[in-house]
Amino acid sequence: MPPSTETTAAFETFVLEHAMPNPWVVFLTGNLIHVFDHFIHFQPPDLRLLVVVSDMTPDEADTVRSLTSAPVFSIEPRIDSKAVYELLFAVMDQPWAWVDVDCYVLDRSLYDEWDKLNGTAPVAGPFLYGPIPLCAAPLVYFDPQVHRRVEDAIGEPVSPSAYSFVPTAHGREMEAACTYLVTDGQRRALERVLAFERPDIPYPQGGISDVLSDGNESRSHERSARRAAGLDVDHVFFDGLMLYQLLAIAFGMWPAQLRHIPGSKIISPDLVHTGGISYWQQLSPHDARTVSSADGQLPLAAHLDAAVLRRFVFDHPDLDRPKERQQAIDQYLGQMGRTSTELADDLLARLHDAGVDCGPNSPWARIAP
Repeated sequence: MPPSTETTAAFETFVLEHAMPNPWVVFLTGNLIHVFDHFIHFQPPDLRLLVVVSDMTPDEADTVRSLTSAPVFSIEPRIDSKAVYELLFAVMDQPWAWVDVDCYVLDRSLYDEWDKLNGTAPVAGPFLYGPIPLCAAPLVYFDPQVHRRVEDAIGEPVSPSAYSFVPTAHGREMEAACTYLVTDGQRRALERVLAFERPDIPYPQGGISDVLSDGNESRSHERSARRAAGLDVDHVFFDGLMLYQLLAIAFGMWPAQLRHIPGSKIISPDLVHTGGISYWQQLSPHDARTVSSADGQLPLAAHLDAAVLRRFVFDHPDLDRPKERQQAIDQYLGQMGRTSTELADDLLARLHDAGVDCGPNSPWARIAP
């Protein structure tokens, strides 16, 4: 389900109107404006940033524009990151990069490292899945010229979106969207890279998720534990950008490892990404998809969400959706005997213990109770 022709044409016009070399792209939906408000305080003033938003009221879109001098492209219906990847792959004709809205970069060199690339890598970045090294989404760099070479090698188009071997909506976060089906040609190429434990079920690999017999999703590397609990794998899906990279590897074009950050979560003096900011309430306390807090009861994404939202609602009391989200989170926390103020204190303590600057001149000081 690629973006509509009208949306693609409008975005192409937007990119031309705001032409900039090697831009960075950040994407957010209407329920994450508070996360973007925090994100923007970490950005170097000269960062070449394009902002893509969806599922926002006019007032919400105007609020985003008031928070940044970067150009903002608004898509009215709710779309997911996979649809935005497709939009970018269709329109961008020069190298560009992606940064998640909840990825807080303190080391400016992370924004400059793609200058080391020489046009040979289909994807590059610091976050890595394994055992086959694939770049994860919080920070990734792309070269459209290499994308075209990958498609030429395969002999057919390759989307950066999610893929599966059977029709499924798992792996997508927008209404009526499904994954792309792996074609016969893509399957043959995958067999040059992946081993399969049974037809259409590859052995565990980062970036591949299992859909279990109870209908829930699980990272493929958790497969043994799930089977020990009596659950089997119904089918799998390749998350966004994953099948594209595996197919590139099948033809000798490997992702570039600019640094080595295992997985896609980190808390460090240079970079903070807890992950799960949009879906942490759906996770169990020990789910591997997000960094857990010390007590194991709430993922750190919950602490980040509550702390940043608390500050944003105070600064923007007229927006309804953030207030509704805060009420829902406060009710959820109340059932656990916690408050957003406690979560903010816990988060700052965890950041401090990891060596992150939380002093009065740091953007993190904004969330202090």
